[in-house]
Formats: sequence, C-alpha cells, structure tokens
Amino acid sequence: MRKLTWSALCIVLVSLMLWTDSPGLAATKPTEVEDLRQELERTQTQLKELTTKMQELQERLQQVEATKVDGEPVAPPPPETPSRPAMLQVPLGQRQLLLDVGITGDFVAAFVEGEEKTPRGAGTFPGRENRVFPQEVELAITGRVDPYARADFFFEFAEEGEIEATNGSFEVGRQLEVGIDEAYVTLLQLPLGLQARGGQMRPKFGRLNVVHQHDLPQVDRPNVLVNFLGEEGESEVGAELSGLLPTPFFQELSIGVYNGDNEVSFGKGEITDPLVTAYLRNFFELSDASALQVGLSGQTGPNEQDRRTVLAGLDLTYKWTPLEQPYTALTLQGEGLYSHHETKADDKDRFGAYIFGDYRFSRRWGVGTRVDWSEFPIVSGREWAVGPYLNFWLSDFLRFRLEYKHTDRNFAGNLDEVFLQTVFTLGHHPPHEF
Repeated sequence: MRKLTWSALCIVLVSLMLWTDSPGLAATKPTEVEDLRQELERTQTQLKELTTKMQELQERLQQVEATKVDGEPVAPPPPETPSRPAMLQVPLGQRQLLLDVGITGDFVAAFVEGEEKTPRGAGTFPGRENRVFPQEVELAITGRVDPYARADFFFEFAEEGEIEATNGSFEVGRQLEVGIDEAYVTLLQLPLGLQARGGQMRPKFGRLNVVHQHDLPQVDRPNVLVNFLGEEGESEVGAELSGLLPTPFFQELSIGVYNGDNEVSFGKGEITDPLVTAYLRNFFELSDASALQVGLSGQTGPNEQDRRTVLAGLDLTYKWTPLEQPYTALTLQGEGLYSHHETKADDKDRFGAYIFGDYRFSRRWGVGTRVDWSEFPIVSGREWAVGPYLNFWLSDFLRFRLEYKHTDRNFAGNLDEVFLQTVFTLGHHPPHEF
C-alpha cells in the first residue's frame, strides 16, 4: 500500500510540472491564471488530506496485524480509565446545579362529635377539632452531590395543637411549626454493595415510619404508631448502614444509631448512649401481578427516666396490580408493635396493631378501611377504631380523600370524626417504595 501511495503522488507531481511549463500558459489571461492557481491549491490540499488518511489506514492495518495470535484476532486493549470521573475533573465554577425541587400541600378539615376532651385529647388531631388546618406543607430538595453520593432535604410547615391541664380544666392552643423533617446524605458506592445515610432522617422502623405525612394511605397515622412514637412518627439524627444479604430472595438489613430524641418512648438524646434500630425487609414476588413484603423491626434505647425502652414490630404488605389494568391495585397491610418500657417504679409491657385494605378500582376512584387496636406505652388504657375512606384522584398530582373514623376508648367513651383531605404537589415528587 505504501508503494502504491508514493507512485500515485509521483505521477500527480510530474503531471503538474509538465502542465505548468507548457507554452500555452504564458498566453493565458490573468484571470485564467488566477483560477488555475486556485485550482492547484485545492488539488494540493486534497492530496495532503488523502496522504493523511492513507497513513491512518496503514497504522490501523499494522495494529490489527500486531494483535493476531495464532491466526485469531485479539480485541484491542480498552482505553485507559481516568483516575476519577469526568464530572469531578470539571472546575467547580463550571459545574451545573442540578436539583429536583417539589412542594406538597396537605390540608385537612376535621369535624369532631363526641365526648368532652380528655388529657390525651378528644380527637385524632388534638387542638384542631372542627377547623381546617395545614397538616403538612413540605418543601423537598433532592439531588446528586457527586457520582458517589446524593442529598435529600425535606422542610416541613404544619399547624400543631397543644392541650395543657390547668386546675382540672384543659386549655387548647395551636401554633405553626416550621422545621426540618429530614436532611441527610446517602453514600451510594460503598464496598460490598452497602449504602450509608447520615444526618436527620426517619429511621427504618416498621412499615410507615419512613412515609411522610401526605403519602400515608389514610389521613392520619395508625393509632398504635401515634401512641408509641408520636403523631408525626420518628425523625432522628444519626447514621444508618444498609445492604442486601446473600440470599436467593430479596432481603435487606438496615442498622442505625441515633441520638434518641423521641419524647414518647425514648428521649434521653445522647449519642454516647444511643438509640439503636434494626430493620430486616424481605420481599417475595408471588407472580407478575402480586408481591409480598415481610418486615421485622426493633429498637432499643434509654428513655427520659434513664431506663431502657425496647420496641419490636412485625409488618406484612401484600399488593396485587393486574398488568392489563394499570390503574387497578389492591393493598392489604398490617403491623403489630410490642413495647417494653422501664420506669423507676416498674416495667410496662404494651401491645398495639392495625390492619387495612385499600382497593383502587379505576383511574380516579379508590376505597379502603383501616382497623386499629392499641394500648398506651406508659399509662393504662386502650382504644380501638375503625375508619372507612374514599379516595378521588383528579390527577397524579391532586388527590381528595373523605374519611370517617369511629374511636372507642375504655376510659372516655366513643368519638366520631369526619375528615376531608386535599393533597397537591407542584414539581418533583420522590418515588414511593413498595
């Protein structure tokens, strides 16, 4: 190929020399001479490009011949991997700020008819009976920090009620609370496929503690979760490590260490004597349209009396979604909790559970019912409740819910409530887990 290249170049150059020395060239007009000169320059440029391409082809041919072993071609070595991702090599001033931002509003109108208020409050939302209030307005900001980590921030605005006992009577107050529900960073690429979270977050304990208020399957949290962990559940500051276990089915183990600021069951709030949590999630795909999740959870930590509190839970979730009907879904879910609360006087062993069925039968409509039964972690007493509800989706970003709840406490009689909830989202909304 090299001989052919040089022969072609020599023939072209000799032809050009003979042509430029021809006697007819002198008689050519100036404009024609200029045109011929431009044509010559274009020809020389084309020759240079042709020479460069032929050299590249020859080098590629030599590389292919050099990679042959016993007549079999060998793949060329892969290109060198940079020591760090290209994103990190970009100067900081040139990086783009890529964030997902969303705002969700959750407003509830609560209508209560029943007995007089008790020290625990008459209604599901103490201090906010017979009024419309923002149960939660959430600002969510999420995004990648770098290829190795992501960050999540959830700011919460909500109206909270307060009931104080004074000289045998009860004073009801309300205030608008503004705070951080969650703010944590997640390390995504740890050894052995592990992931770690650090900051303020909802510990993986039970099925619904990690679910934000507006994403709950009903207007309120189940009574047992409110009695054992508070109306808004647990949000703690600490760190958590999670990873998949080497089993033939999906099995994830999460272990966390936190301050233990929860005022209902814990409350000491010292990392030197932390709240320790563990959650084992097991997932089974029963068919193309159905799946089952079983969770085992536990917590232990010091309480405000500098004694120990232990919580243990079991949750089951079954979902059925036919492939030919994408908007049809059936969810059956239940969870039971056990609390062992030590005090200076004695130990308290309490139980509680809930179960509900939720059926979405069309794109816009769904119905469900939840049944609660719970004791209280420290004081004596128990309650049960039943709450049917109706869901209506105007779109995936706007939902209305009408719910009735009947509560029977063995220390305060019956209570009937009606809730009307409106939930709307603007912007990004993180996807839900199973």
